[in-house]
Amino acid sequence: MAVIMFLLAMAIDIAFATSVFGEVKQTKIDAKNLQYDSKSHVYYLDGDVTIIKGKAILTADYVEYHEDTSVALAKGNVVYTDEDVIIHAMSADINTAVKTGVLTDATMFFKKDNYHVKGEKLIKKSDKEYTAEKATFTTCDAPVPEWCFYAAETDVILDDVVRSKGVIAKIEDFPVLYTPYFFSALKRQTGFLMPVFGYKGDKGTYVNVPFYWVLSDNRDMTIVLDEYSRRGIGQGVEYRYVESGGIQGRWWVYHFGDNSSGKDYLQVKGWHTQFMDNGFSTNFNVDYLNKDDFYRQYSLDIQSTLSRFLESTGELAYSTDKSRTYLLSQYSVDLQYSTSLISQKLPELGFVLHPVSLGPIDKFALNASLTNFSSQNGIRAERYYLSPAIYHTIGDGVTLTQSLGGRLDLYNLNGASLVGKKNVTDDALLYTSSVDTTLRKDYGGFTHVVEPSLQYGYVSGGNTAPTLDSIENFNRQSQVQLSVMNYFMNDGGTFLYARFLSPYDTGGDRQPAAGPLKLQVRLEKPLDIKAEATYGYYGDNLKTVNSEMLFKIKDVDVTVGERYDNDKNILFFTGTVGFNILSNLRLNSAAWYDAKGPGLNNLGMDLIYTKQCWGLEVLYRKTNGTYSVYFMLDLKGLGKYKFLGV
Repeated sequence: MAVIMFLLAMAIDIAFATSVFGEVKQTKIDAKNLQYDSKSHVYYLDGDVTIIKGKAILTADYVEYHEDTSVALAKGNVVYTDEDVIIHAMSADINTAVKTGVLTDATMFFKKDNYHVKGEKLIKKSDKEYTAEKATFTTCDAPVPEWCFYAAETDVILDDVVRSKGVIAKIEDFPVLYTPYFFSALKRQTGFLMPVFGYKGDKGTYVNVPFYWVLSDNRDMTIVLDEYSRRGIGQGVEYRYVESGGIQGRWWVYHFGDNSSGKDYLQVKGWHTQFMDNGFSTNFNVDYLNKDDFYRQYSLDIQSTLSRFLESTGELAYSTDKSRTYLLSQYSVDLQYSTSLISQKLPELGFVLHPVSLGPIDKFALNASLTNFSSQNGIRAERYYLSPAIYHTIGDGVTLTQSLGGRLDLYNLNGASLVGKKNVTDDALLYTSSVDTTLRKDYGGFTHVVEPSLQYGYVSGGNTAPTLDSIENFNRQSQVQLSVMNYFMNDGGTFLYARFLSPYDTGGDRQPAAGPLKLQVRLEKPLDIKAEATYGYYGDNLKTVNSEMLFKIKDVDVTVGERYDNDKNILFFTGTVGFNILSNLRLNSAAWYDAKGPGLNNLGMDLIYTKQCWGLEVLYRKTNGTYSVYFMLDLKGLGKYKFLGV
C-alpha cells in the first residue's frame, strides 16, 4: 500500500509540474501533502510548500492551485524570491501564467538598490512592475528604519522608477515632512532632479530647480533655473554626449542677472575630445567668464575663488609614433588684474619630430611653429620658431650624453607700445653635455644608490623681443652644474630620495657666479615629506622653500604645506586635518593662510555623519571675507539634498 501511495504522489507531482509550468525539468514542487480534485481541476498543497520555476521560488504553508485559470492561492508565511526581489507576505493570489497577482501584508526587498517597500496590499502587475498601498519606502535594513517615506500609494518599476503619492517623510517613525508627490528614478530618465534650497545673508533665499532630459542613450542635458531673492534669476544648461569614433564632451552655459550690482554674468565652460584611428584628434577646452568676480561672488568651491587665470584652448592634431603636427589656439584671462595686455595665440601652427635615428646621427629631433599673437591693447606679433637638435650617447659604466642644437626666432612686431613695425631676429646655439654614473652599496637592511652627474649647458644668445610665451624664456649662459642624486631603498621600495644641485656660471654674465644651491628631498616612511629649497651662497639666505608633509597621529590625518619666496615676498601656508570624532562622524578641515597678505582668508570645515542608509554633511566656507554654511542630506539610493546656509 505504501508503495502505491508513493507512486501516486510522484504521478501527481509530475502532472502538476507539467500542467502548470510546461517543462518538468525547469520546475520542482515539494509539499508534505498533495491532493487533486479532478472535477474542479484544483490542486491542494499543504505543509512546507515549495515551488521552483527557473530562478523564481515560491514557498508557503498552504497553496491552492486552479489548473484552468493558472491561479495559485497561497497562505501563511508566503515568500517569493527571484533575481530582482524577495517578497514576504501573509497571503498571495498569483496568476502563474502571466505572473501577476495580489499579496497582503507584504514586504519587498529589491536586491540591486537595497530598497525596502512594505505595504498592506501589494499588486504585482508584471515581472517588473508593482503597486503598494499604504506603503513605506526606505533603503535602511533595520526593522525600524532610521528614515522612510510613508505613502498612500507607491508604484515601483524595477530598474526604472519609484513614484509615490501622499508622502510623509519620517525619521525613526517620527513625521518631519509632507509632500503630495515623490519621484525617484532608478535609471537615466527625464524628469526633475532634487531641488536645492537655502538662504544667504547678502543674497537672500536661494532656490535651484534642475531638470534632467534624456535625449538618447548617449546624450543628455540638465536645465537649471535658480534664484537669489535679493539678486536675481539665473539660467543654465549642461549638455553631455558620448559618440562613436572616440567623441565625447560636456558643455555648460550659465547666465545670471544680478539686480543689486547691475551686472549680467555669463559663464561658458566645457570640453570636447575626439581621437580617430587615422591619427587625427581634436581637443577643445573653454573656460570663459565675462566678469572676473563671478567665482568670488557665487562659486561654492574655494579652489575656484583662488583661481588666477582662465585658459581656453582649441587644437586639431595629427600624430604618428614619430611626429606630431598641430593647429592650436589659446586664449587666457587674468582674473586678479584687469588687463588687456595678455597676448593670445590666435592661432599657432606647429610640428614636432620626436627623437629618431638619422643615418650616422644617434638621435635627431625638431620643433617648429608659426604663431600669431594678438591682444586688445598690447603687442601684436607673428613669430617663426625653428629649433633642431641632435643627441649622442657613449659609454657603459660612465656615460657621456651630448646634445647640439639651435633656435631661430623671427618676429614681426607692431602695437600701441611700438613705433611702427619692428622686425626682430633672435638666434642661439644650444649645447648640453652630461657625464653620469651609478654607485650602489648594500647595507643589509637597505641599499644606498648614488647617481652623480656633471652637466654643462651653453646658450650663445638670449631673447631680445618682448616675452610672449614660455618658450622665449632663454638667456645667454655658460653654466656648469654638479648634481648628486641619492636613493635609499629596502624591500618595500624607495623610502628616501635626496638630490643636490650646485650651478656655477662660467660665462661671467651672472653675478654672483655660484649658486644658488638647490636641495630636493622626498621621504615616504614613516612620514610622507616633499621639500625643495634654494640657498644663496652670497647673502647667506634662503631664497625659496616649498614643502608638503603628510602624516597620521593615531587616527588623525594631517597635511601641512608651505611656499616661501624671498625675492617675491611670498609666504603662504596650507593645511588639512581630518579625523573621526566617532566611528560614523568625521571632521575634515582645510586652511589657506597668507602671511604676507590678508592672513586666514580661506577656510573650509566639513562635518560628515554617515549611517548605513543615510548621511549628513555640514560644510563651512570662508572665502574673501564671506562666510557660508551648506547642508547636504544624503539618502542612500536617492542622492543628496542640498541646503545652502547663511
